[in-house]
Amino acid sequence: NQEAFDFLRAFVRAHAQTLMEQGIHFLVVGSVADSPFCLPGLTATGRVEAVEPFFAAADVAINPLVAGAGTNVKM
Repeated sequence: NQEAFDFLRAFVRAHAQTLMEQGIHFLVVGSVADSPFCLPGLTATGRVEAVEPFFAAADVAINPLVAGAGTNVKM
């Protein structure tokens, strides 16, 4: 959901110092980011072939949605 990703990116930019102090870093995996990029507190991979290695490395996994319906089978 592009709107949720845009919100997360704005949140991270606004709170980057606090996130870094707390050791919090968001990793966004998937095509919601057109291409890979990194900024303090946030890394986006772009499209990946397999999400399982990222789930295995994560402390917490979330799937923020602002709109939509149905089942989230990815998580």
